Amino acid sequence: MLSMSSFVDPPSPEDPESSSNNNKAGSDADNIDFESSVDWDAEWSKVVRGDQDSVKRPSGRAKSDVEIAALRAKKTAAEQVLKVKGEARNLKNQVQRQANWRSLQGDWKFWVGVLAIISVATSLLSASGQSYSNNDPSFYI
Repeated sequence: MLSMSSFVDPPSPEDPESSSNNNKAGSDADNIDFESSVDWDAEWSKVVRGDQDSVKRPSGRAKSDVEIAALRAKKTAAEQVLKVKGEARNLKNQVQRQANWRSLQGDWKFWVGVLAIISVATSLLSASGQSYSNNDPSFYI
């Protein structure tokens, strides 16, 4: 377990004594005592000697420039797709707000269209009640 007393404040840059301490091979940060059930120095020496080669570890293979560029392009494309979806959603909401019935009541073009539809509909209804026959001699003079 770590205790707060084991940490040492870093030396101030103005202190001439601290500049000589920074040049030493072992600094105070290396000498902090940590209580742990694992001896990390011994574990690291096993890794260096190759005693733990059977332990499965990540390959650590560095990605090539092409792979890095592909990952960046994929991330950028995903961000653009999300951005476009958000913009489409905002546009859809905006269109729905604009197509509201109340907004159409004040528009003169809407009322002209309503009158035209009513006019055409009534003329079609009145014409559907009449019959037209070519055999009727009253059409001929």
